[in-house]
Amino acid sequence: MNHQVIKLIRSIGFPDIKNHCEPVENEELYQLAFKNKVALLYLDALTRNGSLKFLNEYYLKNILRYNTLFDDIKQLTPALDVSGLKYALIKTFRYYPENPNDIDILILEDYTDKLKKLDTELSKIGYLKYTRGNNKYNFGKVGKIGYWDYKRDKYNLKAGDQYIFFDLDFYLEIMVEEFIHGNKYNFSEYVTLKRFYNNYSDKYIEAKVLTPGAELFYLFFHSIFPTRTIGLELFFSSLYLLKDFSQDDFNAFYKLSYKFHLKNEVMICMAHLQNLYRQAFDENNEKLQFLIASLGRKYKRIMANDINYPYIFPLFIFIWAGIKSAFHKKGIISLIFVLLKCVNPFYAYNIISEILSKKLTFNRYKSKFTQI
Repeated sequence: MNHQVIKLIRSIGFPDIKNHCEPVENEELYQLAFKNKVALLYLDALTRNGSLKFLNEYYLKNILRYNTLFDDIKQLTPALDVSGLKYALIKTFRYYPENPNDIDILILEDYTDKLKKLDTELSKIGYLKYTRGNNKYNFGKVGKIGYWDYKRDKYNLKAGDQYIFFDLDFYLEIMVEEFIHGNKYNFSEYVTLKRFYNNYSDKYIEAKVLTPGAELFYLFFHSIFPTRTIGLELFFSSLYLLKDFSQDDFNAFYKLSYKFHLKNEVMICMAHLQNLYRQAFDENNEKLQFLIASLGRKYKRIMANDINYPYIFPLFIFIWAGIKSAFHKKGIISLIFVLLKCVNPFYAYNIISEILSKKLTFNRYKSKFTQI
């Protein structure tokens, strides 16, 4: 394993660990933290230890963006509530200070005229729909039926603000391109109103999010397919979510792993996380071990010590996970639709290159925003 990964984990530390925490201020470690989407967490750990010096400029910029996240969501939630949509914010809040790429919203109902009302409400707070889809060969379908992207009105932005404000990503389905690989209604019973505090500004907001058990599963699910990677973002998110897990949360995680047919893939994720934890802190994480035991499975593969992170799942696991999680009506129909469209050689080439290319996998994992 890359020794810098372990060095970064030990620099950040974890509240339950008293030993093996060795905060080190280092430009290379910061770049690794930024790549793994734990930059603010790393800088915050240095600050608490009194070790932050020459990286202070990065720290202030990350805090500025974190404060903007709270300001944006404070404006966003009333607009969502007025539209009347059933929704939950996903992959947006961590249980530690960190900036997401963007604000992700999962719509938990079928397509309705409420989306037109949403356009109007979002325009009032400075967001305009960005209609171009992800896949240039998708003939515009993604932007119309499954994925809406809203960006700040460019005329309201100052120079450089595009790296501070957050895009809004609305998922009308859990999908990649035109492939609906997840049944969003499996998450409907796990929506809760939670209060989040911002220690940098002494403010708080309330937002509809998934319960901890469902949120953790969604992070695992997203890492397996379509992201295809395990990184330190998933490592620390898992530790902080598990820290206060209730029995209901364990039950929700187990139930969702079963419903999405991903118990084995989830086990692989947890084996990697436990391996990272053990190498960094010389012990197993008890909550993670309990979660593994709750699935009733044992992952027997011995984890190598030379694995680099972000870790990329083998191709067969990635493809099989996508197919298994699509075992529902919309998923099967969308898979057939994509296969039929593959008669177009340009479309087929684009889809295959997306699946086979590790370079594109890394590009998907990277932050959308340039270094701040």
